[in-house]
Amino acid sequence: MKKVYILGNNSYCLKIIPTLEKIGGKNDNEFSEEELSNENNIFYIDWFEDNLIKFINKDTVLGSEILTCWKKICPLTSINELPQDWDSAYANYESLQKYMNGEDGKLDTKMDYLGRVIILRDIYRQGWIPEYNDQVYHIKYDLSIKDLTILKGIGISKLLSFKTLELAEAFKENFNNLLTAVQEYL
Repeated sequence: MKKVYILGNNSYCLKIIPTLEKIGGKNDNEFSEEELSNENNIFYIDWFEDNLIKFINKDTVLGSEILTCWKKICPLTSINELPQDWDSAYANYESLQKYMNGEDGKLDTKMDYLGRVIILRDIYRQGWIPEYNDQVYHIKYDLSIKDLTILKGIGISKLLSFKTLELAEAFKENFNNLLTAVQEYL
C-alpha cells in the first residue's frame, strides 16, 4: 500500500489519473478538467475502498492528514513532456518554485549540508583535482548494504573523490553524520 498523493495540476491535469492507475488505483469516476487542475484538490488512492481514486480538498481534516503524512508525487509525463530548460521547469513545477523561493525547509537544509560537504571535501583535497589517469578513492552510499562505502577507481570524477585511501577514510569518519544526512546525493 503506497500512501501517495498528487495535487491538482493545471499543466499536467490529464496525467494525474493515469499516474495513480499505474500504482494500483482504480478509476470509476469522471473527474472534470476543472477538478483535476484545481491545486486545492488532493488526488489519492483509497486503499480501504477497493483502491478507488478519489479527491478531497486540502483544507479538510483528511486533506491536512494526507499532506502531512503521505508522500507527494508528480504526474508521470513522457520524455517529450519533461522540461527542456530551466524557465519551463520553474514555470511548471511547484517543488522547484518552493526551493528557489526558500520555502522548502527540508530541501534547503539538505542543500546546506551538501554545500558543507563540498567545502570540507575541498579542504581535504588541498587543491588536488582528479585527472584522467589518477587513482582515486571515492565515498558513495551503497543501496544494497545501506551504508557509506569507499571505492577505488582510475580516471573517474565523483563528488567525494580523494587522492588517498587515508584521506577518504578520515573524511568518512570525521563527517559521518553530515554524509548520512545527504546520502541520497552520494
